Amino acid sequence: MKININVDGILQSRGLGKSKETQQFIANEVARLSDPYVPMQSGNLKNHRIIANDGSTITYPGPYAHYHWV
Repeated sequence: MKININVDGILQSRGLGKSKETQQFIANEVARLSDPYVPMQSGNLKNHRIIANDGSTITYPGPYAHYHWV
């Protein structure tokens, strides 16, 4: 018996291929849903978040971001 499975085709059909569309969508959703929990005095931390192009990280830059995290 011989089975040929196109793994790349299966991943790509679900948005998990090289384009990383699904990962980008999930990162944007996580950022959107976490907005109410981001400290907001002037809105600087919340409004300057950086989502990586491939959706692998969400970064809140600023010296006080670490303070609130810890």
